[in-house]
Amino acid sequence: FVCQVKSLALSVHHNSQNMSRATKFITTLVLVLAFVCAVLSYERPHTLAHQEKLPISVSGPVAAESGTMCSLCVQLMSQTINQLINVIINVGLIGSCNKLCSYLQPYGQLAVVACNLICDGVGIEEFIKILEKQDIDVIYACELVHACPVHDCPLTPCGSFGPGNVSPQTARKAHENDFAFSTTFDILDQTGVGEIIFEVITAPGSMPPVLEGGELVPDGFQKGTYNLNYNIKLQDHEDAQPFPIFFRPGMYKIENVVCQAECGSKHPHSKILAIQKGINFTLTQ
Repeated sequence: FVCQVKSLALSVHHNSQNMSRATKFITTLVLVLAFVCAVLSYERPHTLAHQEKLPISVSGPVAAESGTMCSLCVQLMSQTINQLINVIINVGLIGSCNKLCSYLQPYGQLAVVACNLICDGVGIEEFIKILEKQDIDVIYACELVHACPVHDCPLTPCGSFGPGNVSPQTARKAHENDFAFSTTFDILDQTGVGEIIFEVITAPGSMPPVLEGGELVPDGFQKGTYNLNYNIKLQDHEDAQPFPIFFRPGMYKIENVVCQAECGSKHPHSKILAIQKGINFTLTQ
């Protein structure tokens, strides 16, 4: 059903100037569904296994409001923010959202439509000011265009991890090794949009030196306890390009971080809520 709205979305956007508020709301909803379709059907270019984020499973309190628009904004900006910044630098005076967003045609018409939706919400001048901010990150940009919720946790710390478990803790190196990690974490007060990041620091001499994964939490964290689970697959690919992938015997270290806004960002609203270190597993000969 979602993917069937694509042609309708492009049509209603073209005629949006003469619509009532109710009709514009329906139009926006259709366009959002259309962009969801684009996101769901988007096929990433082939990349090396270690360059892709490892899948993660999170369960816990559910927000009262949906963060769909936040997810769409982050998805769009992740793919196009550098292109938009280059257009602003190289083209010069840009008088409308439609003109700026038209440069996203290589990303597909739905990316252009989504860009117009986000830009029109704040106006072209404000949108350009946001993109011109120094070292702008994707989540902060989406907060400034009001696509992602801002709700700063007043507590320090605002969260904590429970015990972590990895199984098996020791395994003999094989063609493929799988390790399952699980833990819980508590959030002490509501936050705005956030993310969960984990890293596996591989044994010395391995390539890549770090495996990573994570997940956007567009609705923000609610007060309560969350379950975090993910699987770590270690499989050599000696013929991978541009360099081989291999995992040496030794100790592998796990680190987990829960953040409000983007982890490591210097911009407002970014805050580390909880960190977990000191969990290891071992690959033997």
